Amino acid sequence: MLGLVEFGGIYADLNRETAYLSSGQYGFSGYYTPVVKILGIELFPAREFPDLGKPFVADYKLPTRWSGGVQGLFVFEYPDLVDGVRISPYVAFASGLFGTTPAPLPGFTKGMNAIVLGTRAEFSQSLTVSLSYFKSFGAGGGPGGSRNPLIDRDFVGATVTYQF
Repeated sequence: MLGLVEFGGIYADLNRETAYLSSGQYGFSGYYTPVVKILGIELFPAREFPDLGKPFVADYKLPTRWSGGVQGLFVFEYPDLVDGVRISPYVAFASGLFGTTPAPLPGFTKGMNAIVLGTRAEFSQSLTVSLSYFKSFGAGGGPGGSRNPLIDRDFVGATVTYQF
């Protein structure tokens, strides 16, 4: 068995007067359209995005200066479970423990979790088959907007490799 686990933290030096998007944010909070002026005359004042109607909805979850989480990978090796086949199941995970990373930085959102379950089977020196399943959950839903853009998606993967 091989296991790797890491804890990480991200500090973003956010300017308090600037509006930022959050990672995975669907809605908008504190974001305004630009003021339209011609010859110094204001034709259209700034409007907050949610005032424009759908699809611009309010999201009350702003990014934080600090965010962090944990992620890991565990791989198991079974070289003789089935005669002539090396089977390697694996589990990978990620979890946001605190804060929300500003976009477009990759990072963490508190309560957002993901897990990958998979297995790899090597039948010979030339044939390998891999199957995997990805699930993302947590940190989403509600009228304030989702923080998890993958909350309603599950992914299944299959790969067949033949080397000659």
